[in-house]
Amino acid sequence: LESRIRAILNRRAAVGLAVGVVREGSLESFSGHGVADIATGTPVTEDTVFRVASITKTFTAIAVMQLWEQGLVDLDAPAGEYLRAYRLLPARPGFRPATLRHLLTHTAGVPEVAHPLLLGRPLFGETVPMGRPVPTPAEFYGAGLRIGAEPGRRFVYTDHGFTTLGQIVEDVSGRPFADYLREHVFAPLGMASTDLVRTARIRAALATGYELRSRGPRAVTDYEMVTAGASSAYSTTADMARYAAALLGGGANAHGS
Repeated sequence: LESRIRAILNRRAAVGLAVGVVREGSLESFSGHGVADIATGTPVTEDTVFRVASITKTFTAIAVMQLWEQGLVDLDAPAGEYLRAYRLLPARPGFRPATLRHLLTHTAGVPEVAHPLLLGRPLFGETVPMGRPVPTPAEFYGAGLRIGAEPGRRFVYTDHGFTTLGQIVEDVSGRPFADYLREHVFAPLGMASTDLVRTARIRAALATGYELRSRGPRAVTDYEMVTAGASSAYSTTADMARYAAALLGGGANAHGS
């Protein structure tokens, strides 16, 4: 394992790298290289917090399926029946309704870019500088989220479908989406250092992001994500190991189910 990690670092330089191997339900091996922050020299450990980006989508999918297990949603019903915060707007009146199953499989016809005028901005305008208020999905989509293609006809990877699923979880459960994930996904699996928002616990252990320039690493501009249900989560190698163990174990790990 260490030999393979050294080979990776020889090909692709990195300020910090965390590698965990899950076996038989637990983190069998961990290897941390480099630092989580250059200025402080804080080493990378299994408890260093990183953004986990689109792994967030898998948390959101689990939340939707929990609602389905309870009979609160039908995967093949129109998603608009459960979405109360904003509307899904078909580009043509003849389009069939987009369902939860369509949203879960990136086949709802939702485009990759929600606002074409924001195409040139970082992550298509889905970010907000740290310290500024983050708009809700309803505020971000305004009149509604456009369905640009016939649902079920083609695959288009998009953050906005899973942002909408997160909003549906919130609308159906009556709980803020971050709270729902904390209570029904993270806490039962012992993932105490995983969250959708930057809590005090997350901030205390969060790695600094860097981009590598010709003169060395430079810290990237910090930001929050508007597309919470698709890309906002933070986690650690230790928590990701607990999550992987649960996925491999039919939904349960040593901490719970």
